[in-house]
Order: sequence, then C-alpha cells, then structure tokens
Amino acid sequence: GSNLLRRTLCPVRMWRCQPWFFRRRLAAAGYRWDRFINPGYDWYVNQLLMLTSGDPEVKAAMARKQPSTGAFALALALLLGQWDRVVLSGFSFELSHAYADNPEISVQGSKRSKHLETDVLVMCSLAKHTARVVTTEPIVAEATGIEYL
Repeated sequence: GSNLLRRTLCPVRMWRCQPWFFRRRLAAAGYRWDRFINPGYDWYVNQLLMLTSGDPEVKAAMARKQPSTGAFALALALLLGQWDRVVLSGFSFELSHAYADNPEISVQGSKRSKHLETDVLVMCSLAKHTARVVTTEPIVAEATGIEYL
C-alpha cells in the first residue's frame, strides 16, 4: 500500500490469499494431502533471486513492485528441474483473466499490468540464466527477447 493505513490493512484485505483459505477451497473441491507447506513470500523471492544469480536489475524491480504469480510460477517450474524447457503460453502483460472481465481495468484506465516492468525483467533474467525458457506468445517474445516457438 501507499500509506500506513493501507499497509496495515493489507493482511485483512488479502484474506483470500492466505494458506488457510487455499486449503479450505482445495478440500472443498475434493483434494487431499498428507502435508501442506507454505514457505512464505520471502522464500519465493529468495528462490527467484537465486535463479537469476542475484541480478541487481531484478532485485531493484522487485523492490518497486513484486512479480506476478505467473513470474513466480515460471520460477517454480525451473526450480523443480523436471523439464528440459519451460514454455510460457496463454498470457500477456495486460490486466486480464480468462474467466471474466477484470474490473481493475476500468478503475486504472489501462489494460497494462502493474507487474509489467518487473515481470519482463524477471522473465528475461530467468531465460538468460537457465537457457530453458521459450514462449508461444508473440507479445512475450517481443517484450522479453525469449525464444518464440
């Protein structure tokens, strides 16, 4: 948030992003697990920085705006190390959801994601440092320089 009140209220406003809520929704959908681990946001940030070899541009961008869940998903796929390459597909750098209109577009007056700058730097660095990232999206290839399939 941009002020003390917004930062203080953030955990309350983000209740749907809490692990207990996620576990409840998964259980309601019939998923079961022996153990559920939430390593915390800092763990994800540290893993991303490790994968980018501590890239100072990425670190500075992340200090200004956190990466999107898509950027973290790419990092997790690379961390798992189970694939020769990871294909970025089915998204752009706009405010969009496949399942519905995004009301933030009318509020913000733009379709541009707030994560754009950070995501582009993160994806470029991950692709450069791992050499295992490609994309099927022309807009992603153009913005990041990642190999276009």
